[in-house]
Amino acid sequence: MAVLHLVDRPHHLVVTTFSGQVTVDEIAAACTKLRHDHDFRPSYRQLADLSKVSRLELQPEQLTSIRLTYDPFAQESRRAFVATDENTFGVVTTYKSIVESEQFAVFPSLLDAISWLDLEVTVLHAVCLRDRYRSKSTEAEKGLTFDLPVSTPPTFRAMHRSSKKRHGTGH
Repeated sequence: MAVLHLVDRPHHLVVTTFSGQVTVDEIAAACTKLRHDHDFRPSYRQLADLSKVSRLELQPEQLTSIRLTYDPFAQESRRAFVATDENTFGVVTTYKSIVESEQFAVFPSLLDAISWLDLEVTVLHAVCLRDRYRSKSTEAEKGLTFDLPVSTPPTFRAMHRSSKKRHGTGH
């Protein structure tokens, strides 16, 4: 599947990976599946990595349909999208304008997105590893690998604020 969601309830986070040629039907199916995931809450933060997308050609009317019909996230959810190529960055920026939220941002690098979401790299790594042990799917294993640039300092740690303060509850 070209779109894969991983829900991490303890950190109130959804990690989404997009890969290969992504279609509107795949996005709609993945969003519908996420909406029905018992661990998902619309208020969760989202880190969406589109760095492995080879083709994403969606028209503004398709993006509007995704937002109005399928997108399960609340307007106030903090969402960071990583798009490393020009075309994908443009499509996601158009989607951002449709979402119309100050809590939605598009970044050219994973490190910037992680920092903006107030995550620690170690939290993200733990989320991905935990899912690998739960999942039997080799596709899930491939899709949820985040390769930080080799130039990333070994001491890099974005700040991670307590989920009790940020989200109002401890669960």
